[in-house]
Amino acid sequence: RCSGPCAGIVGEDDYGELVDQARAFLTGRSQEIQRDLAKRMQEASDAMNYEKAAGYRDRIRAMTTIQSRQDINMAVIGDADLIGMHTAGGQACIQVFFVRSGQNYGNRAYFPSQAADAEPAQILEAFIGQFYADKQPPKLILLSHQVAEKTLLAEALCERAGYKVVLEVPQRGDKKNLVQLAATNAEAALGRRFVESVSQRRHLDGLAQIMGIDGQIERIEVYDNS
Repeated sequence: RCSGPCAGIVGEDDYGELVDQARAFLTGRSQEIQRDLAKRMQEASDAMNYEKAAGYRDRIRAMTTIQSRQDINMAVIGDADLIGMHTAGGQACIQVFFVRSGQNYGNRAYFPSQAADAEPAQILEAFIGQFYADKQPPKLILLSHQVAEKTLLAEALCERAGYKVVLEVPQRGDKKNLVQLAATNAEAALGRRFVESVSQRRHLDGLAQIMGIDGQIERIEVYDNS
């Protein structure tokens, strides 16, 4: 029997498929599997089968967590922040991985607000400026995209930190693979956000119809009178 993320979406005939997916994941085809799961998640959401869509979402999230902890020779960079970005549908997700002493100390997704027609370089530059406004930057920051004013931004970070800070967009090798991992995580997180927002809007529209409310529900306030 299956419990956890696959519960409710895995039937008795699906275990063979799960085994094949696990083998594919372990042989390096993780992005292929994630794209397939993302497609199924969207199809389930479009069919209003939200429980099944949530199951696919949880499987993608679990795979992303495993990927983020895989060692892709992080020792080559020592101390660094890896910043990967993905944009789609007028929205952006930025994943930041924190590497210290060659070890992955976790990652976090951010969804910056920006104009729908903003260029990736502008989005990333604005994010970096805000992100390190109250944080000490490491000496190396690896980026998935170029920023609009890399030299000026690096100088500002150097002045704030009191030591040289290098902004780099790696083109090959382990550094490139690490930044690509961050960008892949950003793509997966943005896909989950799209599905969750669509599901939430459908639930709210259904509630508005049941309660006879004209227009969309934009805010729900809850008061505890105990």
